[in-house]
This record gives sequence, C-alpha cells and structure tokens, in this order.
Amino acid sequence: MMNSVPEHSVARAKLLFGQQETLSQAREYLRGLRQRIADQERQYGYRSEDVAGAIGRGELEETLEICDWMIDFDTLRRMTVE
Repeated sequence: MMNSVPEHSVARAKLLFGQQETLSQAREYLRGLRQRIADQERQYGYRSEDVAGAIGRGELEETLEICDWMIDFDTLRRMTVE
C-alpha cells in the first residue's frame, strides 16, 4: 500500500516553495539595485542622497541616466524601509 500525501500538504509545499523563490528573486533584485546605485555614485562622485541638491545648484544635469539612478535609489529606500 502506498502512502499518499494529502492534497493540502502538496498545496502548502508548493506555496512555500513559491514564496522562497519570490524571496530569492527579491534579494537578487535588491543586490542589482545596490550595485547600480554604487556604480552611479562612483561615476558621478555624489552620494545618492546629495543628487537632488547638486541638480538644484546646477552641478549635475538632470539626464535620463540621473533620473534612472534616482528612481533606483527611491525604490531601494522604499523596499528596505517599509
């Protein structure tokens, strides 16, 4: 006689595996954000926190690349604070 696994146990295992996979993907996404932000900070010589002020003072031009950097920075803050 075979031991059968209850259907609810199979469903729970699939859910847990899916959550683990999702967490792994989120961690990878965060690593990528942090890397892109660090690359931009090195390239431009500004901390992300200081970019808006540098744009306001005319030290940096608000290019698409700078805007993408600021979106990445805002996303990282929201994902790690909330």
